[in-house]
Amino acid sequence: MGEMDDFWGEQPQKKVSYLTLEELKGKTAFAYDVKEGPWGRLFQSAFAEMSVGTKLRGDDVLIVGSRALWPPTQRTRVVVFADHAHVAPESMDDPWRLACVEGGRFFTLAATCDYLKVHQMTIVEVPRERLAQFDEVLLDDEAAEFARHLLEESFKAPAPSYVREPAFQELMGNRTAAEPQARFLACGSFDLEEPADASGDGAGEDPLAKPRCNEEWYSSICAELSLDSLPDYHYIYEPEDGTYRVRALNHRLDGHPGLAYLEARKNAQVAFAEQYDFLLMQRLYSGTCQPVSRYERDMLSDRVWFGSFSDSNDISVESDKTEEHLKEMREAYESAARQDPASVLPRAVFDRLCEWFRRRSEGDLDACAREIDDACAKVLSPFRYEFSASFDYERKLARINVFLPARGLFPLVCANHDLARYPEYASIELDEQGLNDRHAELVCRMGIYSARLVKSKAPWVKRIQVNGLYRELPQRQVEGARPTPCCLYSFEIGEDELAPSILEDFASVFDIMHDICARMHRTRERRLVAVDPLFAPDDALDFLFGCETYRDGWTVPYRCQKYSEHGSAEELAVLTTRMEDLLDRGELERGRKIGAALEEKYRREWLDELPVGVRALSCNSVFEEKLARELLEDSRDELRFLPRGLSHFFVVYGNICYEMEQRSEALEHLAMAGELNPAFPEPFFGQIGIAFEDEDYERADELAGEAFEVAYLARDMAQVYRCWASIAMQRGENDVATSLFNFALAVSQDRQTVQQSVRDLGLLHAQGATGTDADADPVSTLIFNGYPIHASEKIYAASKDDVEDALLGGPLPDPSVLAAYVNSRNTTEPLPDELKTLMLSVMGDAFADAPLDSYLLKPVIVDSLPALDLLGEGSGLVESLEDDGSLALLAVPFVNAEGELRFHVAATVSRNDHHVVRSLDMTKGLDISAWGCAYEHFLLARPCDYPELELEDRCALLGEVYRAPREREDTRSVRALDHLRDFEHPDDVLVVLRWAGTVPEAAWARLEYVNDDHQLVATLMTEPFDEFSVHSGDLCVLRVVRDWQVAGGVVAFIEPPEYER
Repeated sequence: MGEMDDFWGEQPQKKVSYLTLEELKGKTAFAYDVKEGPWGRLFQSAFAEMSVGTKLRGDDVLIVGSRALWPPTQRTRVVVFADHAHVAPESMDDPWRLACVEGGRFFTLAATCDYLKVHQMTIVEVPRERLAQFDEVLLDDEAAEFARHLLEESFKAPAPSYVREPAFQELMGNRTAAEPQARFLACGSFDLEEPADASGDGAGEDPLAKPRCNEEWYSSICAELSLDSLPDYHYIYEPEDGTYRVRALNHRLDGHPGLAYLEARKNAQVAFAEQYDFLLMQRLYSGTCQPVSRYERDMLSDRVWFGSFSDSNDISVESDKTEEHLKEMREAYESAARQDPASVLPRAVFDRLCEWFRRRSEGDLDACAREIDDACAKVLSPFRYEFSASFDYERKLARINVFLPARGLFPLVCANHDLARYPEYASIELDEQGLNDRHAELVCRMGIYSARLVKSKAPWVKRIQVNGLYRELPQRQVEGARPTPCCLYSFEIGEDELAPSILEDFASVFDIMHDICARMHRTRERRLVAVDPLFAPDDALDFLFGCETYRDGWTVPYRCQKYSEHGSAEELAVLTTRMEDLLDRGELERGRKIGAALEEKYRREWLDELPVGVRALSCNSVFEEKLARELLEDSRDELRFLPRGLSHFFVVYGNICYEMEQRSEALEHLAMAGELNPAFPEPFFGQIGIAFEDEDYERADELAGEAFEVAYLARDMAQVYRCWASIAMQRGENDVATSLFNFALAVSQDRQTVQQSVRDLGLLHAQGATGTDADADPVSTLIFNGYPIHASEKIYAASKDDVEDALLGGPLPDPSVLAAYVNSRNTTEPLPDELKTLMLSVMGDAFADAPLDSYLLKPVIVDSLPALDLLGEGSGLVESLEDDGSLALLAVPFVNAEGELRFHVAATVSRNDHHVVRSLDMTKGLDISAWGCAYEHFLLARPCDYPELELEDRCALLGEVYRAPREREDTRSVRALDHLRDFEHPDDVLVVLRWAGTVPEAAWARLEYVNDDHQLVATLMTEPFDEFSVHSGDLCVLRVVRDWQVAGGVVAFIEPPEYER
């Protein structure tokens, strides 16, 4: 025996790799049965000769099966676990639950098993490298048991009706008596070698792996913008529209064109994969098992990249036919409701849609902008679709800037139609001229499409002007250079020319541009070059669509939160806001679908696993958490605070269900919101609405009282007063109702309060039911009838200590705590100055909305990207900007000798907790312009919080160095003129020249002093166009008058003393 061992030598041990159950579950599983018959037995025997561990290669045919669990129909079943399986997109009807793998992939016969005379073969797709590295790749015991379990369970599953259908059997290869095509072939070591040309279109190439983009362009723009690469970014998936957003980890880099490239590449890959799968599944259901050809792949790629903006399906209504269209809508609705009431929208929803259309037709710019923004978000394109607009209702004119995608985003190959039917097919490599031509056609379509979109959402518009703006990148190694926009085309088009099928009526989009006399020029290489725009791009920046802001001549995309698989407060907030928007527009079914998905997800992740004796809470603010603890002080349950926003989500979801007339679901969701947040008044408001519907006014009054106990925000308090007013109307207490509506308007001026209170007051007046004493003081009436005029005692008790401690120099309270304290005071008394100062430190304001003397020569924290951009090299702060994209400035605003508002920068601080990141010594100083910061938010900084910065000394020094004449300093405290000041030159105010016999004219004047008659005197800074008997440089007296029809309520006139008014 030993001699035999010596003869054969020691047998080498096989190298075996085992596939785990986790690996199997990460693959797509599908099955098919091998047919019986002469060729079936031959096929079975061929399989039988293969032992477990045989390495296989897919033949050049589609390997097709079903993902459904169904009883075997033949004696041999093949179960395939594949990494590269194609399945039907969600939007496609897929009754057979088909899956397929294209030929050329590598597999292993990983296991076999027998059950009730059926032999099952488990074939698993394995990467080529793993097969080449090991002698065998098998299932481990757990995975093998799982495969056997699938076979056993399939016998228990009910047989779908389609299993016996001839078409299904044909597709599975079990219908015809002809020889079946081989789906798997045994492969040897030669087959596992890496092909010499791995980039070719050989068998097994993944057509979805990498879209053909311009990698050289991406590398060049990163180099030109001083970035070797962009490693610090992440993908953000938008679950509703199925697109990806790419954002920098440093938010200040979000506008980098390299991120736009990565985003386009990712979305093109996703869109291509979906269309590829759709084509394959469509082909399988038609009975064809042919793989997708390379020509068809190129056609799909062309459609993904250049097929957007082909036409708009939105109905466009002529500006003078909106009432006629609204009438037709109502007639069509009434007709459909009579024929089939179940087929139409609930009447309340339809009325809301009609009201929404009426608002847009009458020039409600907010309503128009929201519709346009929603339509913009629905455009499916791999690259970003961004544009801005401004509207002139008087001239019935809209102006649009379309921000065009870079040429470098697009692939350099396209379909070759000349070789479509030939085996030697090859894609066309685009030259410069070819890429220019395709890019020019696409961006021109974007301009026409954008004009159509705006017209359809703003029916009152008669003419539209469009600029196509393109970002020219700076030349390499030009220090400090920034991308600059240029205009590639500019045109004006009327509503009569914007037919719904305009992009289909012309042979080419260039014919459209020629027909409307667009300003456009193309070179011999067919590249669009800059032209003079019809209007300045700055004249069309009032509304931004598809982006967050406009800075440095280009757009900056929305900041997005990266969605978590397990849910997050950020995701919940984003999607709840989206649901609120859909509710406001009457798109209830879309909102309900999002709500159903979120409820299932967050119940599973946050609520279902809570142990007995634990109460989950999800409040919306620090104050609500504080108040909830006090309300539940006697509870025996352990309180567990979940991330914020879940209670608000259930309120919005409940309101959607209520509008859809699903009352039981609405009440369930509202009750859940109240359970999660007992310090939240909004669940009560939804229940009050249902009580009103049931005419149960006693219950409504009870709920209103409960809501008031926890209402601490002005808008919520106003809503309680409106509820009480409606109840008083039902009781016939018209004097009380009038006072309650008026008091609600005094408490809050939010849009809902103003609209509903004014509407109901008008109703009372029209009915002659305003009471016998219409001029009675609302406060006195409320007190006399036992209604409170400030927030409840619970609110005051929960907020008092934190705020009063802060007034004495203690830690700043949370904004929600301060809001509760302010609203718990007597609303008829003015706020003390120290409380106003604390509000600026905690809540802040925009510079344009705040009095000049509230921030001038006082330390402020400016959360402003424009201000950060103005920091120069060598400041000592630029490096910190590169390290952290979430910084703010701590600075002191002052007016220099030239009258310019500037910031003296003391430090950069964190936006989150405002700790100092990097400071500047007071003697060095860094003064920057306040340009572009008028509408930026600021907080008043307390010197006691930053003793190391010597803020009081800095303010005093700046006041001494840049001290203005005493007379001019007095004018800076005249708050009535603040809305007329030029923010960047606050001593300059906008005045109106008014003389008899001339048209009034606006001009700028510089405030000088207040004369003995307490009149403001100013120097006229601009020369009038008309003859007003005053000239630039003249001292003029300003007559300041109240005019509630203008913003700010005040106008400053320069006029002769004898002017007759």
